[in-house]
Amino acid sequence: MRIFLSLVLGLAVSLVGGCGTIDERTAGPAALFDGWYQVDAQQADYPQSLWQLLMPIGIAGEVGDAVHLQVVDEHQMQASLYQAGRCVQHVSLDGSWDGQRFHNKQGTFDGLPPLVWGTQRRALQLRPDPHGMLHVDEHSSSFGMFLIIASGAPDRDRTYRFSPVQAPAAVPGICPGQAADR
Repeated sequence: MRIFLSLVLGLAVSLVGGCGTIDERTAGPAALFDGWYQVDAQQADYPQSLWQLLMPIGIAGEVGDAVHLQVVDEHQMQASLYQAGRCVQHVSLDGSWDGQRFHNKQGTFDGLPPLVWGTQRRALQLRPDPHGMLHVDEHSSSFGMFLIIASGAPDRDRTYRFSPVQAPAAVPGICPGQAADR
């Protein structure tokens, strides 16, 4: 009976927060990574926009001249697109931060199996280097089927480099599409 009461009392104390720990989500931790980058890739064989890579598959992004990336915790990156110092679009990416890279995977599935269906997948790895450049490794694949006829494109692996830019002098607080509490 004493063991049971000790367990119940210990559980109650830990639920109330009697151990004196601070919840980091309410304390507002500093960003794990914070950087500003140009929108267009440097020296790429295939022209690519950083903003279009970050947008969900199949959704067109706005036009801008700088992207602000901020890894706010180990599982989320905030990205904001700026045009002439004004935020024009915002997106939040789920993924994982391992201390040096942010990994993000996206995928779509459309159709009505087994008649006709298709899938697209994209995996991104964002790596800032010590010189300020951002390296983005992209792996994409697609596959589809119509009745018994299967089709797909070869998997594609590409690496893009984006140069750092200066942050605007005055950054507005809230971007379109961003939650008001952030």
